[in-house]
Amino acid sequence: MQVSQPVVPNVSNGGADEQGFRTKPRVNKSFFSFADRGSVVQTTTTTTTTSDTTKRTSSLGRKFSKPASKWWITCPRYVVESKVFTVFTTLLTVYALTGDDIRLLSTEEPADPIFDGITTACFLIFTLEIILCILGKDDYFLSFFMILDVVSTGTLILDLTIINDLMLGDEEEVKNVRGTDTAKIGARMTRIIRVMRLVRILKLYKAIYEANQAKKKKVVRPLNPGDDEDDDWDDLDVQGPSQVNRESQVGKKLSELTTRRVICLVLTMMLLHKVVRIDTSQQFPTSAHYGADVVNEEFLRLQDDPNNETARLIYERSLLQYIYYHNWYTGSTGDTISSQYDSRLFWVGIVSSTQAQAEGKAANASLRSATVTSWAQNINSIESSSDTAWILGLGRLPESIQTDLGETWDAQCDTKSQNTRRIGVSLIPQVLSTWGVGYAVPCPENLRRVERKKYAPSLLFDEERYNAWHIAFYF
Repeated sequence: MQVSQPVVPNVSNGGADEQGFRTKPRVNKSFFSFADRGSVVQTTTTTTTTSDTTKRTSSLGRKFSKPASKWWITCPRYVVESKVFTVFTTLLTVYALTGDDIRLLSTEEPADPIFDGITTACFLIFTLEIILCILGKDDYFLSFFMILDVVSTGTLILDLTIINDLMLGDEEEVKNVRGTDTAKIGARMTRIIRVMRLVRILKLYKAIYEANQAKKKKVVRPLNPGDDEDDDWDDLDVQGPSQVNRESQVGKKLSELTTRRVICLVLTMMLLHKVVRIDTSQQFPTSAHYGADVVNEEFLRLQDDPNNETARLIYERSLLQYIYYHNWYTGSTGDTISSQYDSRLFWVGIVSSTQAQAEGKAANASLRSATVTSWAQNINSIESSSDTAWILGLGRLPESIQTDLGETWDAQCDTKSQNTRRIGVSLIPQVLSTWGVGYAVPCPENLRRVERKKYAPSLLFDEERYNAWHIAFYF
């Protein structure tokens, strides 16, 4: 009889006894060798070391992690980097570059307070932008671009009417009438200021460049979550695919330095071009200068002998020749040769430091109605003939203006400071649409300081006598 061998359960891996109950695994310690014990000890030690390193790394990460930015840093940064604020400041920059030209080309002197208010608002907003950039950007304070922003923003003050008039100087001073010193310097400084304001365009370029770089970072960062430009791993020779085309810190510094030098070089060239360039129109006297001396000479002869009919007739004809040669209406209609010149006379009179002297000289300098009528008829007869019209090409004056010229000069046009008295006659005192007059200018003060130019006698005329009284022409 063959006896079957009992089945011994696998106690080491767990099994069941004879009754079918589950038993716990039993480990036979004798199965482990000395080497196995060493492996276990080494594994345990490695696990412990790894956990300790992880703890130290996490603690160091907490220790050297960037602190949370304060609200007075994050809020200004968010404002200056927002698209709305960038578009808004861009529009103001365009106005800062072209606003003064628009004011001179499309408006008249009464609209200046409105443009002064807009310019003041631009100045305050650009100043606020500089303050926000100082608070929100780490590398902005005392940087190259901050200096450019401060300079370009400061030039907006010079666009204000009051400041601009101070720069141009007093037109009644003899040195300004003779075309020296303050008048030239003020006009040249105005042109230089426009060049400095171009710096705002460079700021827009910098903003666009930074926005493009930020977009590139957003595209690359999800693909390389552990890749950060602020770490020190750029020092390693091993570069991943995302680091091959990256600009290094040294490259960025060199690029910024090159940009700064190019900007400084371009601005220097533009400034020197404005300063060194010679204005050929100021080298020789114009017909306005020469004619003023001729009229003044004849008027002085009349002053020596007021009852001399010949002297008065010569003076009156010389003054009428000056007025017709620089005829405002001929320049507006453009139907004669003289319309090709820019000089157009709109006011003539006596300028004096005292009211009594101004009234006396103005009464003596006034033209007689008969002389004005005779001169106008002579000009009309010459220009009405096709054979002689090309000889003079002086044009005509409206009948109302001829009437004003034939009366005593009584238009009181004192300066704003009330230090100088003006008495004379205006050639465009009222709106005449048929003659091209859309804006009446009864006095020189009705035009901006940059829109008018004064001509007065300069030959054989000392400063003391000039300040006492002189005949003046305003173009």
